[in-house]
Parts: sequence; structure tokens; C-alpha cells
Amino acid sequence: MVVDTLSVPVHLWRAMSRYAPWVEPAVLNEWIEIMRGYASEPISRDACMVALRRLEPEHETGGIRRLGRRLRESGSPLFRVRTGRRLTREFDVDHCFPFAAWPCNDLWNLLPSAPDALEQAKPRMLEWWDVAYLRNAALAERFDDESWSALPLAISDSGAVTPESLFEGVMVQQMVPKRDQQLAEWLP
Repeated sequence: MVVDTLSVPVHLWRAMSRYAPWVEPAVLNEWIEIMRGYASEPISRDACMVALRRLEPEHETGGIRRLGRRLRESGSPLFRVRTGRRLTREFDVDHCFPFAAWPCNDLWNLLPSAPDALEQAKPRMLEWWDVAYLRNAALAERFDDESWSALPLAISDSGAVTPESLFEGVMVQQMVPKRDQQLAEWLP
């Protein structure tokens, strides 16, 4: 598998991540002006802004909750990833990184819920990703694509996304909300 890469200096990446609320409007305004210059007929600034508006992701975990129920009904034990307690009744699906801090519904970020330290949850997270997504032909490719695109270090030295390399990416990514948004670590 050939993977094209783009390297961005870390100081530039951090600045763009941290200052996105100010950088994005400037980039959008410049882009609109450039595109209006190419237009064969006049385009209003408002029409351009509507076309370029950001689609806000929904906080949606119902599909993963149904998947967890099906796994449990088929005989697979289901555990709260963060605490290790077995789920025998109804359960929630939690975002590894809080949705309010990072609105991301990627599969790697959705886990049977309960708060605890991330490192302690590693074996259960790896098990959940394997059983729920990687062994599921309908979800495995989506899981790989989402994790590869969202997490630094999600690709192992062999060029593949593995549960271990993905977890390393999660560990690196957890530092971003802590640093940029002063988000406290999730502890029991």
C-alpha cells in the first residue's frame, strides 16, 4: 500500500490548531474573493458563505449502541471500556474525547461508557475496536479510514493501522484538548 504524505512543521500545525477560530474566517474570506474573481457572472458574498458553511456533526451514538446490543446478544461479553465492568443491562456509548471539546463521531472515538484513566482502559479499548469494528467487514474499512485521518501515529511502522498504533495515536491526540482547551483528564 502506497501512502502519500504531507509534512507540516509542528509549530505551524499547533498554531493553526490553536488559532483556527481566527484563521478560518480569514481563509474563507480570501477564498471567496479568489473564487468571485474567477466567476463568469457575479456571485454574492452571501451565496458564497452559504456554499462554504461548515456542517456541524451531530452527537450520534445510537448505531454503536445497537451494535453493542447485537454483540452482547450473540454471546460476546460487553464491558465498559474504561472500567472493565461487564455490561448486562442498558448502557451508554461515550466519546473517548468529549464531544463538546472535539465533535468527532468516528468509530475509534465511540466506546461503551464509564469514566476512568485512558491508559488503564487500553486492553478493553483494543478488544472493543477488534470485536466491534475490525472483525466487522461492513465497518472495518470505515474504522481504518477514520482513525488514519484523525489520529497522529495511527499508522504503524509497517504502514498499516493496527489497534496498538491507533492507541498510540489516541494517547498523543489526548494532549491536544488538554493543551489547547485546558480540558481536564477524565478520571473516575
